[in-house]
Amino acid sequence: MDSFVPLNLSQDLISSYFDLYRRIQKTSPLDGKSIQEKQIQELFNEEWKRFDTLQLQNENEQLKQELQSLHEELLQLRSELQRTQLERDHLRKENSMVHQKLDKVKLMPTTMKNVESQQLSTFVSADKNSEKNTIDELKNLSPSEITLEQAEKCIQEIYYRRTAFNENDMRKSICGSLKHLGSNLYTSPVHFLHELIQNAEDNSYDTSIIPCLRIELNHSYILLSNNERGLRARDVLAICSLAVSTKTIEQGHIGEKGVGFKSVFGASNEPMLVSHAWKFHFHVPGLDAMSYITPLWITDKDLPQCISKQISTYSQYTHLYLPLKFQAHTPEAISFLDQVIKAVDPCILLNMRKLKKLEIVDERQKKVTIIEKKIIGPTKLEKQSSVTFEDFTFLNLYGSVIELHKSTEYHTFRVYTCDINVANYIEQEQPPKTRPSTTQLIIGFPCEKDYELTSTVYKGLPVCDLGFNFLFNADFQLVTNRENVRENVPFNTFIRTHLSALFVYLLLNDTDLRKDFNRYCPLFNINHGKYSSWWLLMIDYIKNFVNKYLPILLDIPTDKNIRYINRDLALLISNEQLCQCANIYVIDPENSFSTLERLKSFQIQPVSIIDVLECFPHREEISINAFRQQFRLWIQQQDKQWWSQFFHHLSQMMTSEISLKLLQMPIFLLQNDGQRQYLPINNNTQLLLFISNDPKLRMWKKQITLLQYSSESERIALVKTNQIQVLTEKRMIEIIHQHHLQLAVSSQLTDPDIDLIEEIWKDLSYLKSHIDKINKSTQFLVPVIGTSKFTPIQNAVLPTILGIDIRKFIHPTTTLIMDIPYNNAHQCQLSDILEWEHFLLEMNCQKASIRLPLSYSIKELPLLPVSTMFSNEKCTQLGVLILSYQRDDTKYCLRQFPIVDNSKGEQQISPVSATFDETIVINLPTLPRITIPLYCRTLAKNLGICVEYDLRTCANILQLLSDEKNTNTDLYIKWLGHLQLYVLQQHTDLNTTSLLSSCRLYFPEQNNFYSLNELLIISNSEEYSDAISIISKYLKLQLISPLINQTYWQFKDLFHLLDCKSTSTITIDDICTTIDLARNYS
Repeated sequence: MDSFVPLNLSQDLISSYFDLYRRIQKTSPLDGKSIQEKQIQELFNEEWKRFDTLQLQNENEQLKQELQSLHEELLQLRSELQRTQLERDHLRKENSMVHQKLDKVKLMPTTMKNVESQQLSTFVSADKNSEKNTIDELKNLSPSEITLEQAEKCIQEIYYRRTAFNENDMRKSICGSLKHLGSNLYTSPVHFLHELIQNAEDNSYDTSIIPCLRIELNHSYILLSNNERGLRARDVLAICSLAVSTKTIEQGHIGEKGVGFKSVFGASNEPMLVSHAWKFHFHVPGLDAMSYITPLWITDKDLPQCISKQISTYSQYTHLYLPLKFQAHTPEAISFLDQVIKAVDPCILLNMRKLKKLEIVDERQKKVTIIEKKIIGPTKLEKQSSVTFEDFTFLNLYGSVIELHKSTEYHTFRVYTCDINVANYIEQEQPPKTRPSTTQLIIGFPCEKDYELTSTVYKGLPVCDLGFNFLFNADFQLVTNRENVRENVPFNTFIRTHLSALFVYLLLNDTDLRKDFNRYCPLFNINHGKYSSWWLLMIDYIKNFVNKYLPILLDIPTDKNIRYINRDLALLISNEQLCQCANIYVIDPENSFSTLERLKSFQIQPVSIIDVLECFPHREEISINAFRQQFRLWIQQQDKQWWSQFFHHLSQMMTSEISLKLLQMPIFLLQNDGQRQYLPINNNTQLLLFISNDPKLRMWKKQITLLQYSSESERIALVKTNQIQVLTEKRMIEIIHQHHLQLAVSSQLTDPDIDLIEEIWKDLSYLKSHIDKINKSTQFLVPVIGTSKFTPIQNAVLPTILGIDIRKFIHPTTTLIMDIPYNNAHQCQLSDILEWEHFLLEMNCQKASIRLPLSYSIKELPLLPVSTMFSNEKCTQLGVLILSYQRDDTKYCLRQFPIVDNSKGEQQISPVSATFDETIVINLPTLPRITIPLYCRTLAKNLGICVEYDLRTCANILQLLSDEKNTNTDLYIKWLGHLQLYVLQQHTDLNTTSLLSSCRLYFPEQNNFYSLNELLIISNSEEYSDAISIISKYLKLQLISPLINQTYWQFKDLFHLLDCKSTSTITIDDICTTIDLARNYS
């Protein structure tokens, strides 16, 4: 290390790295380089481990802090939630107390009445109870029979009662209730109008007139005029009491006149009533809240000029004059009056038995609006005295077509009325003695599609709006302010469920309604935020009934399943095919009265790929369902694009259920079959289903069904079934191995049939083409010669080398010999044979050890393939690899095998080792030669063919030249030159013994041939001497020197390297031998 590089870490870690650096510096001069590097690496590893530990500790601390922060935040949220829940419970408690107080208020009239009676008894006691009070005198008189004096006296008496009542605690309690009824009870400022319309409905009318309520509005007042018979004494008393009502159930009244009248104080502080003899008003605030029920008598002179004409003109009417609280022409007054006009709901008349006409006169704009109800006739639903539907019984059910005429507009409604029996156990508002046994239900449907209802729930008057496209009226029990239905009340629940059943019954049995049921049915899948859970139950009841009878409502055969159209799948299959083959009726919202949103609300599903699958015939339906069989023929004619779209949709919806269905469908492309088919049945073994990414793969194993696919979307869909796997190379190898293991322990191993043997070789052929993916030690089976057994490859001998059969040359052994499938293959398949040999050798089969007979003839040996048969570099490389696996004795024997040479005009054979590359023996036409492509030179060399100027080649050629008695010294010089160049370049130790005896040269001076061990080389510096001449003579050595045999003098260095004799290597033994020979010779 040349310098220390500091790291941006913690202080401790930086210090540790500094210490590490100093230790490295101290270590460097002490040890060698390798030891130093090893120690440095160990030290660095130690410090990096420490760094990892510190980093983990730091991350752990951060996680703890984050966890603590999250825990504190959770506690805070829990605290806020608890506080919110407490506040909500407190508000609920207060709300409950308010409702309890309001309920008590409704009971208070009895108390008030008792107190009044007590006060009154005090007054009458002075007359010794002998005179009837004025109110009692008027009770039985009709409005027209009451005189002005009687009416005034009655008002004065009520006034006296109210002002003279001085029970302090009771008065305070009553005043609180009156103030609540007069100004705080209703949330809507115009609710009083609904109460007054309700009072008009409950009034009595002469049969000769059309009951009407006239509402006149001006900047400073509202005047309501009703052509009823007039106020009775008990009506006046109810108006002037806390919560007294003169209406009874038997009379068919829908409101409480005394309670409803108090709502006018929300609009006026001085309401004035004029009806026949009755003329009085109220004035609030007075002394206290008792002024809400303390009437003040007025005369004709007290009537405002603005209404005197109307009152005098219609003196038989009942008039209610309401001078507004608001100052005229102010935004508040304008807004209030506009709201009053808007609050006049024409649909109120649909629920009225008596009131037929509403007249709204807006004096501000000099505009008159008349709303009139007219019964056109009955609906198509016949009147029924009793009908039962889904365990609900409806009595006196009939329908009317009613027209509401508003100015120039006409709106038509179908209104249905019936009675239902009320069970005794259901609690009602009335006491048991006056409780009715039946209650009436009304349901109205607007005929115009663009008509928008402003309210849907009525109890005579509008109660609330649920957003339905139909309205219903029933005798609901309402909350105190009459602006909502009391939920979870048994009687209301009873009415609600009956209304749900009646609604669906009407849709089913009135054909006019059924045509528009799509418009009337509430949406079942929308956001129901506007509904409470209580009203949501009504929607659920309707939904359940509608779903049950939906085919009837849609005019569809009841045995059909219903779907709405899927535009994408419509390109694949027609509605007619779905109907005939899958029993599915398809609705197209564009060609139907049902909208897509409505169909979804009915929980109708779109056509899915599952429905399409139902059109395919199952295997067992081949001779049963004709439509499905026609469909099968039809799909066979569809193109690749159709199938691609089919499988695309299939893959998008794939489930385990669908995947199992698919296996029973004729949708599969089997191998070598272009038609869509069922999967084959295999009762013996489990069917293995695969697809392959290799389109050329053809399956041979019986237990595997290989499916084809015509598009990528089909491939994806097949894989997504989880029933069909991708046949990877690894998986195929595993299957083959598993099968071979099963065969190894089965009875088939000792008695295989031809088909099984063929399958085994196909297994091995696949393994051969994927040898790089195989563990070479894995045992796979092969057939063996001479027996019907299989044995692992590793236990068998390969009977061929380079395609030639060597079985008769194999050394006798007990090892089994493979029964290879290419035994009789022609040599033109050499590349395939080499691939087999290489594969089997790679799989560690036994290598053959061969030997030749002592007296063999070359003609008896099989021919080795010539180099031109190795058609390419790959083939040649296989040959090289195959030879590399062979034993040395086998390689030696192979070099003796013949090969066809082309040295002559006609083909001849020669041993491999005696054959040359034709490029190096061009000038030696008699030598055996072959043509060797460049890519085959390595293989030829390994076989033993002479392909380069090496020691063996040069020695062989020199030997062949001498054997042929060739006297061309130029050839000898040429090959000695090649030999010298090779020896000088190789710098290797040479085995010269055989070379010196086998290599012979032609000496022209002697006209004879001599081997290299018969030469004597004279040094260049030596002089010719008789001694050397004598030695060469008697030892029969040929001298080579600049003067003698000078042709070969240029190779003196080569001769020295080949250990030829020279003057420097003559030994005492050579001299002694020479002397002995000379003596013997003499």
